[in-house]
Amino acid sequence: MLRDVHVTREEATSLFKQLIDNVQLLLSCNYIHGDLSAYNMLYWDDKLIVIDFPQVVDVRQNRHSRELLFRGLENVYCYFSRFGVDASPRRITDGLWHKFMR
Repeated sequence: MLRDVHVTREEATSLFKQLIDNVQLLLSCNYIHGDLSAYNMLYWDDKLIVIDFPQVVDVRQNRHSRELLFRGLENVYCYFSRFGVDASPRRITDGLWHKFMR
């Protein structure tokens, strides 16, 4: 599990980018992970794998989707910030929401 892994700053930056790519992929299909955290990601061979898909929420059916997206990004940012990743969960949420929820 990612929560049990200590990574370098370079690895953390790469993994955070992979996470954002995964979030974008889900959003492009109208879904978000309703419980995104370092507990619901695996790390193996320099790759990040999001798990626990029963927690996925259809953004068209849940009026709290944007808040769930922000909460998830904030959760994972707390993990990655320990390794030097500098990002704004609010800005990322707003940008992704604007991009995919037209």
